[in-house]
Amino acid sequence: MNNKELKEFLDELDSLIDDELSEFFNNSVLKSKFSTLVNIIVWNDDSLDDDIIDKLDVLTDNIDSFNFKDVKDNIDEIKDLL
Repeated sequence: MNNKELKEFLDELDSLIDDELSEFFNNSVLKSKFSTLVNIIVWNDDSLDDDIIDKLDVLTDNIDSFNFKDVKDNIDEIKDLL
């Protein structure tokens, strides 16, 4: 495999990962959990501290971008705050 072929392969792989993760996410329990988090952020009744809401916002951004390593870290940070 030469450089050009490898680049094409990686482009295809990158595209497939995006498609597959999106499809998996949209058909998973994780999607409903994500929706719940978004609702907490949007409709917060001031029962949660601003720091926690800010961390939940970062968490939802990371879930939305499929950055699951950071998601795990975000969850741990939020649990520590609680």
